[in-house]
Amino acid sequence: MALLSGLIDRYCLATSQCADPDAVVVIASFNGTAETLIPIIQKNIPTLLRTFPLLGAVVVDRATRNARFAASKHITANHIIDQKTQTAASLEDIFQHEHHRNITELDPEQGPLWRVAFYDNQSALEPSCYVALSCSHVINDGLGVCELLRQLLRRPQINESVERSTPINQFPPRIEDTVDIPTPWHWLRDGWLQSAASVLPSFLNPYTPSPPSWPVTVSKRPIDCGIKRIILEGEQNNTGWLGSGLKSFGKFSGAGSVNSIVHGALAYSLCLAIRNYDVNLPVNLQFKSQTPISVRSSDLGHPTTTGNYTNLGQFSFSASDLDGSSTFTVTNLFHNYHTWMHSPTGRYIARNATGMMRFFTELDYNRLTEWIPLFPNPKPKKLGNWILSEPPTAYERFCMRSQNLTFDEQGKAKSTFQNSFQLSNTGLIRTGEWEDEVRERLRGMWWAQRPMPWGICIYADVMGCEILQTKNDDTDSAYSTASDSSADEPAEVVQTQLGISLAWRDGVVDNKIVEDFAENLEAMLNLIAAAGHQGKLATNIISKLPIRDFGRRLKESMETEWTC
Repeated sequence: MALLSGLIDRYCLATSQCADPDAVVVIASFNGTAETLIPIIQKNIPTLLRTFPLLGAVVVDRATRNARFAASKHITANHIIDQKTQTAASLEDIFQHEHHRNITELDPEQGPLWRVAFYDNQSALEPSCYVALSCSHVINDGLGVCELLRQLLRRPQINESVERSTPINQFPPRIEDTVDIPTPWHWLRDGWLQSAASVLPSFLNPYTPSPPSWPVTVSKRPIDCGIKRIILEGEQNNTGWLGSGLKSFGKFSGAGSVNSIVHGALAYSLCLAIRNYDVNLPVNLQFKSQTPISVRSSDLGHPTTTGNYTNLGQFSFSASDLDGSSTFTVTNLFHNYHTWMHSPTGRYIARNATGMMRFFTELDYNRLTEWIPLFPNPKPKKLGNWILSEPPTAYERFCMRSQNLTFDEQGKAKSTFQNSFQLSNTGLIRTGEWEDEVRERLRGMWWAQRPMPWGICIYADVMGCEILQTKNDDTDSAYSTASDSSADEPAEVVQTQLGISLAWRDGVVDNKIVEDFAENLEAMLNLIAAAGHQGKLATNIISKLPIRDFGRRLKESMETEWTC
């Protein structure tokens, strides 16, 4: 038995108590049927349950401040893996169905906290199937969940070898026991003082109001809204084109990693979409983004999967820069984020953001506002089937208050979202330990989180995976490795397939904005990748464009082909 007192573990449990389960779904797409994949996974699950005890754990005293993990002997492979293959028409359908099932089937008190399902795609011209892994955030972070899927599909003898070399019956260490996570008392102090000062006249308020951030308002109560999702599947007929093109662009331009390019594309695409539908936004409007940063490390005793080991990178940028500053270039758009996230200050603030989770249960500073004269202190009733601690924790009280919205005559209410979007990138999933037949059938991977009704408006979940492809004259050899150098037979190369999922609460903001945002994003990533494939000259032309000129070039590319 181990205490469920980890910062992020406790936060994820609180989230699952205040809304739908905080779960991650990862999907792998394959040619053919799932018949040969099921036996591999069935054989690997018992080994993984023994190797990583948290996979077989449940939560006891869930609705108290002393929630903790406990081993459960009744959880077996039969509880985790679906016994029947289902059908689906699209990735969006699978994500929707899996997230809906997770509401009732990922029970923290009864278990299991993860599950595997199989789908056949009957709408495809050729047979194809999907393996869908769902895992509660209480026991795993995004990177760990994607790694779990990799281990489920790798050769069973490798998992058995890992089990023999792994200590038995140990829950993973907490992030705060292995990584320096400061307690940001100054954030707590400043937040309370700003709340107190908000009821004072402006000439007595020592705090300058922060610039408004998008979305400034919402049109519906987020908790009453369903989930809408768009999957960017990439070019299925040209595997690896997008990933290798973005890598080349980053290398030639010095813009940074693929993650930095995707972040810049998200920011600019969103700004363009918003300006098309709302020209009356504040002049000083800001966009705020959040990026989970993995600190998982075997040197610190972290397992390859299970446990939560992320810091929360924070970044903000002004809409005025993206609106057409003559000195703000495409490289600035990408590189500013890259520089900040890798700077000592950026990393320190990311650790502080993680440290803020200490206050979700340990110190309910919101109660202090009850003593402030005239301070608005609504006391909403319990919403839905929430399971609340007695007395409610600070996080639970925050969630209740955030849903007590007041709508004006235009049907708008103050936004419950502090961040415009979150970019979560789990990196590259390597498939070298899978059977060759399984590797050759893999078509791509995608993962997605379920948007919460507060905190983050749009979730952008990104991952890459290795795809085997027969080498020919048209295959881009950049960032690929030949697995067969024989001159007599076509060589196989390893390409990087990039999967992107966008999700938001349906109707909270104008759906046309988010749909246009997705269209802009796909066009922008294709334009950047095309420049990367054409070489250094084309990359330099695009990267040095002022952002206003790039906007015109992007619009032209959406009306023609993806060339420079």
